Amino acid sequence: MSSSDNSSDNNDDLFIDFEEVSIPRSIRFWIMLLFNISSIICSFCILIHIIYNRAQRYALHNHAILLVLIMALPIQLIDINFYLVFYHYGSIQPSKPFMCLLWWLTDYGCYSGCTILIAWLAIERYILIFHDRWVSNRRGRFLFHYLPSISIVAYIVVFYIISILFPPCENDYIYTLPACGAAPCYQLYGVLAIWDGFVNNTTPTILESIVNIGLILRVQWQKRRLRQSNQWRKQR
Repeated sequence: MSSSDNSSDNNDDLFIDFEEVSIPRSIRFWIMLLFNISSIICSFCILIHIIYNRAQRYALHNHAILLVLIMALPIQLIDINFYLVFYHYGSIQPSKPFMCLLWWLTDYGCYSGCTILIAWLAIERYILIFHDRWVSNRRGRFLFHYLPSISIVAYIVVFYIISILFPPCENDYIYTLPACGAAPCYQLYGVLAIWDGFVNNTTPTILESIVNIGLILRVQWQKRRLRQSNQWRKQR
């Protein structure tokens, strides 16, 4: 048996180990395609509604939602479609490093970006409900609304462009695995890997949970203090 055959067999074994579900590729292809089409349509409808409706466009609570939708578009338009091409051809097409880098940027950068933005959305919602005076003037809106959003987006773009396009290591591209093996080399590079896992993914998820739970508890405490009944149908 030749070395190329051994390499092919190893890649097949890698793909089997990589798969998280036992659903055939053809079925996964149509499931992802149908749901992705409906997801893209829904996203664009919401984006158009917020952008073209003056009241919705200027509402502060919609700005973080708008950023999340925009950050998710590359996932819907690039990441999912790359999976569809892979399921159809059985390999990445075209098999070029650029395709892997672009896939990693959307797969890692945009997913983590959405996670961080959703955490900020939870914090901002708390501010808008209980500390609305902080954003009642131009200076407050800049400090507690626009500046955090701009800083978060800038951080996401800079971190993942540097980590993926200019890593302190050498990437290994496996064109017979989804997302080229789903492991840009910075994920194995000490500080960057720990920072990405803890700061960009774990911390926002924990923070979002704490803030949302705190919001619910504070609303209930305030209603009890004011002796108001819960109107669950209205508040759910």
